[in-house]
Formats: sequence, structure tokens, C-alpha cells
Amino acid sequence: MTPPTPPANAPPWPGPADVDEAALRVGAELGSGGQGTVYRVDGHPGLVFKRYKVTGADPAALKILVDLPGQMRRAERDRLHASTAWPLARVYDKGRLSGFLMQEIPGRFAASNDAGDSKLRELQFLVYPRKPLWGQIVPPAGVSARTRIAVAREFTYLVSLLHGTALIVGDVSIRNVLWTGTDGAPATIFLIDCDGIRKLGSRPVLIQAETLDWNDPRQPSSGPNLDTDRYKLALLVGRVLSVSAYTRPGEPLSLVPGIPDRVAVRVTEAWQRAAGPPGSRPDAAQWAMALSDREEIVLAPPPPVRQPPALPRQPLEGSPGQTRPVIQLHPGPPDP
Repeated sequence: MTPPTPPANAPPWPGPADVDEAALRVGAELGSGGQGTVYRVDGHPGLVFKRYKVTGADPAALKILVDLPGQMRRAERDRLHASTAWPLARVYDKGRLSGFLMQEIPGRFAASNDAGDSKLRELQFLVYPRKPLWGQIVPPAGVSARTRIAVAREFTYLVSLLHGTALIVGDVSIRNVLWTGTDGAPATIFLIDCDGIRKLGSRPVLIQAETLDWNDPRQPSSGPNLDTDRYKLALLVGRVLSVSAYTRPGEPLSLVPGIPDRVAVRVTEAWQRAAGPPGSRPDAAQWAMALSDREEIVLAPPPPVRQPPALPRQPLEGSPGQTRPVIQLHPGPPDP
């Protein structure tokens, strides 16, 4: 019997924040990486289990991520779940943290290549020139400038949301950011490997490796912070809009045809500023403004405040030799 599909507004995981692995019906394997293997959870459509292959995962760091959605306003929580494979519950095996639950990657972020294999629409398909073998991952006509701007803008919104809760993305790469927006569909993004995110000033769940060519050359020895995230956000925006996998802030930025002039000017200016030292790099809100084609309304400065004229004033208290005027009131008629 096929389990019922949960309603669209149901939470991704309605159960407890901590789960015993023995209570899960672990299903088919979906994929495996350096730190863990992902399985479907039978009986819960759209839910998957990432089981760690390495030891040393920090339960406290993972709890921060699991608890975060419950501390957000609904609109923020909905955006988080719509654009990330966020950790939903910690999973324990005989008292040891063995992994976590998260939602499965939505089907719209996958497509078939010419060999008929289903592939995730990773960021790599936006930063390299199109190859014929990509098939429907990227249509023959390519990805429009408008879609590229929208993908970059969606990622800025996510970074702004995370930074607003003092969370550091850390690793940004061509493999952990997924996108869609072809065939007339609205552009959306989906961030995976979210257990690499950490609270500002805290350690991550597991030690995260830097992705080659996506590093911040000025990252401090203490590790990623808000400024390193801003640098990597600049890498994503510039590389997606120029179809260049290796360009860096400070280098000339050759944008794809079709970028509106206003956006091109703002993006180029922000791109150059992103090469600066920590503290001077554009943040996510400034990138969102740069990617917007709306014209800024520049308001004229207010006129100077007019000073009232220096008129003679009646003193509140009588001065020597002066009598304060008194208004005499006549009594009314007597009561009948």
C-alpha cells in the first residue's frame, strides 16, 4: 500500500527532534559522499536519512540547526524549507549520533542527459559552457540572462536569511547549490549538505573541507565567517552571470549578453568591491539590490530647518517694576 502523500502545507518532519534509528524504516540508498550515505525513509514520502560514514559529529552543533526553523517566522521558515535540505531531526544509534533526517531533493532539480541518466542540476551547469551531452539538464538554447540573474538573486535571498540568524554557510561550490528555471519555470535554488552550516563563532557538525577554486584567499585562520560567505556569494554571482568557473573578484567581469545595463553596472561595481579586505565586501542585501532591475529613487535632501524669528517674548514671571496683565472675568448670573 502506498503511504498517503502529506498535504502541501505539512511540515517536512512532524515528529520529534531526536529519533532512534531502530524506529526508522530505512529504504533504498539514494547516494553516497565523503561523509555520509543518504537513504529514503519508507512510510514518509519526501523524507530521507543521511547516515554518517565518519565519526566525530557534534550533536550540539546539529541541534542548533534542527532547532532553528522553530525560532523563525513562518515566511522565513517556509523559504528555508523550500530552498534547502535542512536538518530536521537528529538520529541516534545506541546512544551515538548516527545522522539526521532531511527532506528529499525535489524532482524539479534533476533532469536527464543524452545517455538517459538522471542528474542533479548543479551549479556547474551554469558556470561552464554548454556541452551537447548535457541533454535536458540545460536546453539546447542555453539558459537566458534573465534566468541567470534570478538564480543568483535567489541565492542572495537565502544567504541573507541565514546571515540574519548568525549562521555561516561556509562551503559554497558547484556541487552543493542546485538550480532550476528552464522551460519557462520560475528560477529557484536548493542548497544541500546543510549540516556544514554553523553558528557564528561555533564549530560545524563535522570539519568541512574547502572546495578547490571556491576559497576565500583572505579567510582567517579561525575559519569561515560572514566576510568569507560574502566573498563566495560574489564568486557565485559573477561566475553564473559570466559563465566562467574560475574568474574572481578584482578581475575583469565579462557578463553574458542580455544583462540589463543597470544590472550590469551595479554587478560590476559590487564585483570589484568584493575583492577588497574583510569589512568592505558587499553583503547579501547589497547584492540583491545590484541584481534588481528596479531604478533606485534618489530623494533630494530635506531643506535646512527654518529657525523661528527672534520675537520679543512676554516673561512668564513678572520682572521687577512690571505687572503681569490679568484677564478679568465677570461672574455669571446667580443660580436660580
